[in-house]
Amino acid sequence: MRSGQSRISLHPAKIAVAATMLLLILLVLNYRGPVAISQERDESAETGDLIARVSLVAGEVSYQRIRESESDWYEATLNLPLGESDQLYSGPDGRVEIQIGSGNVLRLAQDSSLRFTRFNPSQLHLALAVGTLTVRLENFDLQSQAAPTAASDQEPLASKFNYEISTPAAAITLNRKGVYRVNVASDGTTELIVREGQAEI
Repeated sequence: MRSGQSRISLHPAKIAVAATMLLLILLVLNYRGPVAISQERDESAETGDLIARVSLVAGEVSYQRIRESESDWYEATLNLPLGESDQLYSGPDGRVEIQIGSGNVLRLAQDSSLRFTRFNPSQLHLALAVGTLTVRLENFDLQSQAAPTAASDQEPLASKFNYEISTPAAAITLNRKGVYRVNVASDGTTELIVREGQAEI
């Protein structure tokens, strides 16, 4: 061997170990599971988006981030943030309660499927495919509860927040504070019970 030159010995076993470690590092960096998605929801709250959170969960309840995946479902947990396009499903023994802003609550009974079709500082549109949803509205105007942004400082929001629940057979608009219950049978038959407030179909 000439002076000034060095010899590098490449052992096959060492190469395999190094390649495995590199692959594991890449997998960890690219993983985006439910925790990462939930963190993104928390960050979106700082930009002025309204966030709904699970305040009670019992039995079998799962959720889906349709914007992330149309096939993956995860177990719903307490304080889980929910946003536009997210979907909830409750099993035969499941029920879940969702807090929206201050004093507004959604209660989903067993064997129910609910999706947030639109959710922003001016409207909340829900799609109840099947099951029972109870809505308690104590604060009808959610606009003031969204975190301020540069855009909202310059452009005033609409004066009325729009609540709507759609089912396979009807579109229901909630016009006042109150307590509402919507029942949807497996064939799409819809029943609206207004215990307090005013709604139109």
